[in-house]
Amino acid sequence: MVTDQNIGNRSTSSAAEARIPLEFPVYLIFGADEYRVSERGRALVHALCPESEQALGLETIDGRADNQDEAVGAIARCLDALDTVGLFGGGKTVWMRDVTFLAPGVTGAAVKEAVGRLTERIRKGMGKDVRLVIQADALDKRSALYKACQGEGYVEEHAMPQRAAEADDSARERVQAMLRKADMRISPDALEQLIQKTGPDTRTIRSEVDKLILYAGDRKTLEAEDVRDVVSPSRESPAWDLNEALGRRRLKQALIILRRLLYQREPPIGLIIGMAHHFQILLMLKNCRERGWLSVEGTHRFSKAVWRGGAEVDRYCETFSRDPRKMHPYRTLMLLEQAAHFSSKNLMENLDEIVRTHEMMVRSAIPQELLLEMLVVRIAGPKQNRRKP
Repeated sequence: MVTDQNIGNRSTSSAAEARIPLEFPVYLIFGADEYRVSERGRALVHALCPESEQALGLETIDGRADNQDEAVGAIARCLDALDTVGLFGGGKTVWMRDVTFLAPGVTGAAVKEAVGRLTERIRKGMGKDVRLVIQADALDKRSALYKACQGEGYVEEHAMPQRAAEADDSARERVQAMLRKADMRISPDALEQLIQKTGPDTRTIRSEVDKLILYAGDRKTLEAEDVRDVVSPSRESPAWDLNEALGRRRLKQALIILRRLLYQREPPIGLIIGMAHHFQILLMLKNCRERGWLSVEGTHRFSKAVWRGGAEVDRYCETFSRDPRKMHPYRTLMLLEQAAHFSSKNLMENLDEIVRTHEMMVRSAIPQELLLEMLVVRIAGPKQNRRKP
C-alpha cells in the first residue's frame, strides 16, 4: 500500500507499481512492507542509473546498523559519496539502502547529530547530476530528515494496513497481480487458503507464489490442492489446515496435519483453543443462515455469501468480539460449506467435546497429544465413534 504524500505540487501515486518520476535529486522510500520497499528502491535505482552505468555511476551504502558507531559510519560514508564527483565527470547515484536507524524512538546523541548533518546536506542541495536514494524500513515522519526529503524531493511510503481484514484484502490483490505477470490464475478457494497460510507479508507471499508457479508447471490455474501441497503456514494461525480438515470431516487428513503440527512443536493447548474458536464461528454462521440472516446467492461456481440487514441481526452480531459481517465474503462462504457437514446439535456437541478435552489436558496425566488425537477422531470420524472422553 502506498500512502499518498503531498510534496509541494508533487505527489506519489496510490498504485504500488506506479512509475516514479526521475527528475528529483532526493528520493525517500520507506515503510513497514519491507519487501515492497526493497523492490521499489531497487527499481528506482536501476531507473536512475542503468546497469550499464552502475560500475562508474552508482555507490551503494549499507544502512543496516546494530549500534551507534555503525549508524554514524553509514551516514559518514553517504556524505562522502555525495561529495565525491563521479568518475569521468558523469552523473552519480548514491543509494543508502536497508536503513535501520531512522525509526521513531531510536536514540543516541551521536546518531542524531549524524542524521542532522545528512539533513542539512539534503537542504543544501545535491551537486549537479547527483541523486540520493534513501531506502528505510521505518522513519519518524515528524523528523527534520523526513521534512527535508519531502521538501526537496520525492517521498513514497509502503505501509501495512492496520486492520486485519484490510491487510488480507491487500494481500489478495498482490497475489493476483503477481500471478497476472506470470500469466496465471488462482481459484477463489486456493486464494483464500493461501492468504490464511501466509498472512499479509509481501516477502512471504512472493516466496510462496514463486513456489506455486514452479510446482504448477504448464498449468495456468492454481487450485486449493496446490496450496495444501506446497505452501508452508507462516502466519499466527498455523492450524488453519487442521481446522479446515475438521470442518470438512476429513479424518485422515486431519490426523496427518495434527501430527505434523505436533512434530513442529505447536503447543497442544494453542491448537485446541484454535479448534474452539473455529467451531464457535461455524455454529454462529449456521445459526445466522438458519434464521435467514445469511444466505448464499449465485450459481455453484460463482456463489457468494450475502448478509441481510436489520436491528435483530445487528444486535446478534454485536455480541461477538469481531462482527462476522466484516469477514471476507469468500471466507464466509467457505465456512458455511464446512458448517453444512454438521447439524447445529452436532456443532454444540463438538464444542462441548472440545471444552471437556481442554479440561482434561490441563488436569489429567494423559498425554495432551493423545487427547488431541482422540478429539480429532470424535469430531471428524464416523458418528458411532463419537464417545465422550
